[in-house]
Amino acid sequence: MTEMSGTKIKLAVMPLSLAEEEYQIFKNPNLFVYTKHDYFKSVEEARDFIKKHNRMGNFWGIFLKDGQLIGNCQLSIHKITGELSYTIAEEYWGQGFASESVQMLIRLGFRNYSLSQIIGSCVADNIASAKVMLKDGMVFSKKEEKAFEKNGRFYDLLDFVKDSKK
Repeated sequence: MTEMSGTKIKLAVMPLSLAEEEYQIFKNPNLFVYTKHDYFKSVEEARDFIKKHNRMGNFWGIFLKDGQLIGNCQLSIHKITGELSYTIAEEYWGQGFASESVQMLIRLGFRNYSLSQIIGSCVADNIASAKVMLKDGMVFSKKEEKAFEKNGRFYDLLDFVKDSKK
């Protein structure tokens, strides 16, 4: 599937030609406070990221209906389980775009891949991301203490799950 439309956004496969736009969004260190990864340092890094994730599959740009790129998301498939991830440009936080992206990924996973379960994770301090997953019908599953270290600080991860039968 190369494109999916929602109410406010569409998810579409991201061409390499959008590496500059991806870089402009993901050079913001605020997007990476609660992740293992770091912000992009160059357009080339953004291009490599797009190439890698496009090869992995189920990776989309998140676009406003007018075609403006505002983030990206992915549904990684592991046999009968999916794992979702998403990142939205800071100026679009709190406007429901992450929630709509998660809803679309959940529908895709259950309808197109017959997954039994979809998992999403976030750092315990990332209250907004936890709220997105809860709002979209996911339930808290477990807490992994000191799941990763970044810049001398350890972060706990919260896992949220949505079962196909619920």
